[in-house]
Parts: sequence; structure tokens; C-alpha cells
Amino acid sequence: MRLTCTAVILFLDRHQPLEFSLLSRCNRAAIKTPLHSRRVRKLQGGPGVVFRTLLMQMGLPDPPLHWDLCLRDFPKISCEVAWVVNDPEDLKWAVRNRSRLNTGQVWAGPNIVVVPQEAQGVLTRPEIDRIIVPAKWVADVYSREYPDLRPKISIWPAAIDTNYWAAEYTPKMNWIIYNKYQDSLAAHIARVLESMNAKFVQMNYGQYTHDKYRELLKSVKGLIWLSHSESQGIALLEALSMDIPALVWDPGNWKYHSPELKREFTAGATSAPYFSERCGLRFTAGCEFEPAFKTFSENASSYHPRDYILQGGFDLRINKEQILALISDEGSR
Repeated sequence: MRLTCTAVILFLDRHQPLEFSLLSRCNRAAIKTPLHSRRVRKLQGGPGVVFRTLLMQMGLPDPPLHWDLCLRDFPKISCEVAWVVNDPEDLKWAVRNRSRLNTGQVWAGPNIVVVPQEAQGVLTRPEIDRIIVPAKWVADVYSREYPDLRPKISIWPAAIDTNYWAAEYTPKMNWIIYNKYQDSLAAHIARVLESMNAKFVQMNYGQYTHDKYRELLKSVKGLIWLSHSESQGIALLEALSMDIPALVWDPGNWKYHSPELKREFTAGATSAPYFSERCGLRFTAGCEFEPAFKTFSENASSYHPRDYILQGGFDLRINKEQILALISDEGSR
């Protein structure tokens, strides 16, 4: 027998604990739970951060919420939600086993596919009751590409561990360029900063650990964010949580080539869906960087990005309350 487990499905219920059969509990303790832990540790990038943060939230005693992992087994009594957070293959499994999941609703997202037609259109299946997306522009793309999904879509940005990503009041030495596949623009900005005698370091997406990123942020004056578009921008929010202001390149559009569908997609978008004037400034083109940086650097101490994060409901507890509101259908769609 081949023993497998999903990595990214949660069972949720506001009223009663999840119960499993004796055989299932034995399999969980002996094999499936350690296997799941290894899979979760290997989850990469933003999707990995989102799911691991969700597990932290589920462990909070307040607000209370009964939960458990789906390990390719099924609860004995009905629960309110089965939530497939990542991975189209896990979602396909949930769709095939919809009746056996013993759940009131199946949720999907926010990290399943880029556009709803991908993964053989699994996101469009009628067995899915709610589709979670991290930002409005993503909801608009999904609704445009498959209008029947519109009433199922709910916007839920993932939480930030604001205790880990807390402000450090240490001497600020450098600026940091966060480069996500924008090498040419990053090189141009580096030349401008050098001409202005501004000390800086550069960090390239995918080439750092969270601990290294946090250590660098402790000593920076501000972040220069170079990403063409973001569904949420977790790394940006982590910096803002540390009270690091940001100068954000935001060209205002999204381009995507789907290898599966063999076609191009474009839309209006943003590289910073969660950002305000309290957090810093935006610029749209390389030629705008130098004057924007002068204004940004002169006013760096006047921004209060951590206040924006805390008041915007991104901390673990408030964000968990938003999940409860979605279960009770009080969350907006």
C-alpha cells in the first residue's frame, strides 16, 4: 500500500473538534504526520510562507477554532470547511473525494493556479464553494477569465508574524534593493545610488533565507522594491512590519505566459497591493527613480509602515478572525 498525505488541506470547524477513526489516528501518529511535516518544510517561496503561517494561526488559542490536517483521510463527523490552500493536485484529490470529505464547504486558494483555466480548469469545478484570492486585482483577473467564479471569490490576504518581523531600533546604515527578476532596472538603480554616494546592498529573490533577510532589514534605512507585480507581496509586508519604509517600483500591469495553455495573459495590476502613503512612495519607471529617491530618503523618518501593518489586520490573531468571518459568511466576497 502506498501511503500519501496532502500537504496543504485543512479541516476547520467553529463548534466541535475534528474526530477520526482509530485506524486513521494510528496511521497519522506513526506515518502520515511525520511525512506531512517534511512536506511542509519543503514548501518553497510565498506559498510555503502562507501555509506555515496558517499553521501558526491555527495554534493560537484566541480566537478559538477547531482544526486538523487532511492526511488523505476523512473526519468521522461533518466539519464546516475543507480548505485546499496550495497545490492543484491536492485540489483535484479534494474534488474527486468531495462527498467523502464530510464537509459543508470546500475552499480553494490562494495558491492553486495563476489563471483559473490552468490545471485542467480544476478551480472551475462545481464541487468548490469558495475561492480565496489575496488581492482585488487577482479577483478581477479570475472574474474576467471565468465570470461564473465571481460569486465564489473572497479576498483574504495572508497574515504576517508581526512578532518575528518586529521593528529593530538599531543604527541604520544602508538602503536595500530587493530585486525580483528585474536585473536591468536593479543595475540602473545601483548606478544612480552610487552616483549619489548612497550606501546600499542588493538582495535577489530566491537567494536568501528568512533569517538572513530579517538580519539585513535590521540595519537598513529603507527598501527599494523591484517586482513587476505581486498577488500580495509577502516579503514587502515583512519589511513594512519591521517599520522599514519602501520605495516601490509599480509599473501597473501584469504579464503572464501560461506554459500549459500556451497563451499570454495581461491585466492591470500592482506590485504592492497592500501599501499606503504611510509606508513610502511609488514610482513607475526607471527615469523617475532619482527624484523619487531624493524625496523618499529625505522623508524616510516620517513614514510609519508598521502602524499600517498592525492596523490593517495582518497580524496573526486579527487575520484569524477574518478566517472565522469567512466561515460564518460574514466576510465580504
